[in-house]
Amino acid sequence: MTEKSNANNSLRMVRRHFVPLAAALMILLSGTVIYVSASDAPQLFNVQVFVTTAQPEMNYYYVTAYNSTGSIVVQSQGQYPGFGLELPKGSYLLAVTAIQQGGPICVDICASGSVQNSLPVRAPLPEEYGYKLLQVNGPATTSIQMENVYNITQTKITIQVYFENGTPAEGAQVYASVVGQQYYYPYYASNMYGRTNSSGVAVLKVPSLPVEVYAWDWVAVNLPKNITTVQTIIGGEPVNVTVYWQPTYVGLAGNALVIPPADQATITLKVQRQDFWAVPLVSQAGASSQVVTPGSESSTPQGVPAMVASQLSSISGSQYVQPGGNQGAISQLPAPSSSTPQTVSPGGYMNTVLLGAIAVAVSIILVLSIILILRKH
Repeated sequence: MTEKSNANNSLRMVRRHFVPLAAALMILLSGTVIYVSASDAPQLFNVQVFVTTAQPEMNYYYVTAYNSTGSIVVQSQGQYPGFGLELPKGSYLLAVTAIQQGGPICVDICASGSVQNSLPVRAPLPEEYGYKLLQVNGPATTSIQMENVYNITQTKITIQVYFENGTPAEGAQVYASVVGQQYYYPYYASNMYGRTNSSGVAVLKVPSLPVEVYAWDWVAVNLPKNITTVQTIIGGEPVNVTVYWQPTYVGLAGNALVIPPADQATITLKVQRQDFWAVPLVSQAGASSQVVTPGSESSTPQGVPAMVASQLSSISGSQYVQPGGNQGAISQLPAPSSSTPQTVSPGGYMNTVLLGAIAVAVSIILVLSIILILRKH
């Protein structure tokens, strides 16, 4: 066989083996490129959450996931004690409420004594609560142990409230709300409300659970006390108009997240947006109910933070009108610590590296195959 024919045979052999291998390599590399391109968007990881209740009669569940900024990213509910959440990498607070759906809202239990002299005692709807701080780095499975809300140990927390200039806010109202609790009973409401003393400090007694603490105050504006008469044109003729100053208040508020074992927080009061406030529905004799105009400025200091308006109703007896907008966010989560559960799994970056390594290996095999074919022929 001539040297020319040997070369032709080698060329045919190279084509026969090279073309399929090259095609396979191109497909693999294109898949790697597509994967890397897709990874530019936030990658979602499946987080399986399993709930273990203390009471077997619990049959309906609510879960809320807050991200590191305090925003709600997932809310779900269902009849089974398990949830599948799709979450990007980050820090989260998971809050779960369990109830007995279809059970009695409350039961009248008469105290001992004769029927006519007995006093009814309100037994609350069975309810359980659980939470977990979680650092998500990949697909994960986690469990949350629930506890009857009326069996949870209470603890004292100290709240320091300041104005923006560093002055202690004396007389500011302070209220703590359990994060993500779906149902509420005034069993411990009065202990979770208070006012600051002359040092701007309030001490509240709260369940040993994550609580969002709100502080607010309506500060009177220092207006001129004198009455002024000005001349204005009304209907084409000058009219002397007397201007009367009336009390005007500006609403200031702030909030902070307290998660056990933390037992204190500092809040700085600032002017809030109009949709921060819920306003009371007031009734006047001989008139229909009226709504106080919402906003951070008011002639009456009656607005309360919208997030806790329904809970404060049980204390004050007032009804409040809720503003529009998102009222579910809480304060920023604390930075992850060494005790924060970590989720570990080979995710996006590792998959990309693996595909790249396979592509390199196939390339090496392809080159070696070509060399062997050329040497053989």
